[in-house]
Amino acid sequence: MSRLAPALLIALLLTTTLSAQPSDADSTAGAQEPTDHPLELVELTPWVEPDGEFVARFSLSRPIPLDAEVTYSIRSPVNESDQSGRTQFLAGLSGEDAGPALHNPVTRPALQLLEGPAELVLRIPVSSTGDAGRTYIPNAGVHPVVIEVTAGDELIDEQVVHLVRLPEDVTDPLRIAFLFSVGAPVALQPDGSVRLDAASREQIAAVVDLLGQASGTELSVRVTPETVTALTATADPGDADLLEDLAAVTSAREVLQQPYTELDIGAWSEPALSEELELRFQAGDAALVDLLGAVATRSTWQPDSTLTTGSTSVLEGYGVTNFVIRDDFVSPDDDAETGEPFLLAADGTTPVGLATDQLLQAQLSTGVAEPIASAYRFLAHLAVIYFEDPDAARGLVIAPESIDNLVFYQTILDGLESGTIVSSATTGELFEEVPVGDTDQAPIIRQLTGSESEPLGDYPSELSRARGMLVGYSSMVADTTSRADFLAELLLVSGARTLTASERQRYLDTVTSTIEGDLSQIRAPRQRTITLAAREAVLPLSLENRLEFPVEVSLEMDSDQLEFPDGDVMTVLLQPGDNRLSLKVTTRTSGEFPLVIEVTSPDGSLPVTLIDLDIRSTAVSGVGLVISIGALLFLLGWWATNFRRTRRDRRLVTPEDPVTPTTPEPSSAGGRTSHGTGDR
Repeated sequence: MSRLAPALLIALLLTTTLSAQPSDADSTAGAQEPTDHPLELVELTPWVEPDGEFVARFSLSRPIPLDAEVTYSIRSPVNESDQSGRTQFLAGLSGEDAGPALHNPVTRPALQLLEGPAELVLRIPVSSTGDAGRTYIPNAGVHPVVIEVTAGDELIDEQVVHLVRLPEDVTDPLRIAFLFSVGAPVALQPDGSVRLDAASREQIAAVVDLLGQASGTELSVRVTPETVTALTATADPGDADLLEDLAAVTSAREVLQQPYTELDIGAWSEPALSEELELRFQAGDAALVDLLGAVATRSTWQPDSTLTTGSTSVLEGYGVTNFVIRDDFVSPDDDAETGEPFLLAADGTTPVGLATDQLLQAQLSTGVAEPIASAYRFLAHLAVIYFEDPDAARGLVIAPESIDNLVFYQTILDGLESGTIVSSATTGELFEEVPVGDTDQAPIIRQLTGSESEPLGDYPSELSRARGMLVGYSSMVADTTSRADFLAELLLVSGARTLTASERQRYLDTVTSTIEGDLSQIRAPRQRTITLAAREAVLPLSLENRLEFPVEVSLEMDSDQLEFPDGDVMTVLLQPGDNRLSLKVTTRTSGEFPLVIEVTSPDGSLPVTLIDLDIRSTAVSGVGLVISIGALLFLLGWWATNFRRTRRDRRLVTPEDPVTPTTPEPSSAGGRTSHGTGDR
């Protein structure tokens, strides 16, 4: 199968117009190039049954000469054998290379084709069997029809339209899943204001109108949660109605899962950001449910130029099994047909991939100047792809970046709704109904070959710091959730892909500076001395809350000489103004010693302030009291004992009873003198 040169074909598509100068073979002899184009296509039969009628209806922007003639030439179908048919189709849009004529040109007076004063209608009954009075078109396919309006030698106008002759039987239609986007640049600003530009509002309104009119057409929608959240917060009174209308038209639609803002998913797949990524998906899901009543479909990931091999496995953790990938970011495969799913080689996994089509995506940009004609060319282009392999199950996802012309898309969706060789589908239906490979061959495996993902620099570490502060702050202001919620949304928005590094930092700085500013409004008294006269006492404390709302804080006491009967950690709610607190303490000893009270967030992660006190205790402890009493009793006992001994001694020895010394008497003659009771 031959491969197209996409860049060449896109250039051909974008430079081809209906006003291109016809070739000599295709033009009326001697006719000059038209200077303007009075015919504007307003309606066309997109699909012609084998024995149906082809109708092309034109409005006239100015009168044409009464003798004007209309000549039409039906050409052979474009080559449907392979993708070269698309080259032929695009080249034939100008009329220069519309292919060989299937029949001789047919000329009719323009007056016979006028219906009303400003409308020219060409009707061509067709037959698959050559019935009389009908144009014989034996084969199904996309037939260019060159239409010329001339007056004498003057070429007034030339149009190239397409007659898509349907086959007798359709085995498998080409499934087309349109994926429309509702989104805007980040609306929430670091200062808290919400700015939704007029162009974004117009785009949202266009999607609402389109979905409302295409109620019978299957399609999918991707909605940026931050954008719909902004619709609830702007000062524009019409935004509430716009949100209500959006909810009404998406309630029965497939809405794809989205993080809160558009992310560089390749950069956000780093392990260090896994918890933050989870928060963004959770916030996105919650916003879609709360504001639109839509439960997001997780299975499909939209075309994303920041997709990387590693991020596919991360997204699979969020339920994504199918990836729509830009065809210039996936490896080519000569055996792959347009619209054929493939297995995507990733990190240890093989999810299903489907490449977009650059030519079809580029053709969307041609629908502004001539929306109806461009829409029918788009439908014919889809038919060309179908006829490349009408028996194969294939599908395409068409993802417009914007709706530049509502009529263009309305015409395409109407054509899909009435089609048989093409049919509308959601992205989920497309991947479910179009298998990967078939029974005759193994599935094609392709790889990502490019990505526009860029590293986030210091953002992950700065985000982690801000998140840590917010967690602690949130535990302080649990009863004032709107303030914490606002800061949390700033963190969610800070990671948006459309922001520069400096813009991301501004969001983070707003969060950290707001928290630091609020913490500074919790004031502790200056260091002072408190005297305790009793062993068990109530310590008076004071904290000032200069904020306009209450905050909850934790007090952690630390002192070597104090005990805290109620525990050394307590949580208190500080109302605005002065807050008098009472702390029960028990002294271990008398004397002077410090008491340090650390004030933190209730979860202990965020320091708030310090209370530094000097405690002077004049109370005696229990042990000291026992020792003192014991010493006193000892002294009293000693004094009593000494007193009694002194008094007794005084009674035994007095001045009135002097002691008279005795003189030993001499013994008898010859005897000895006695000195005691024993012998010597």
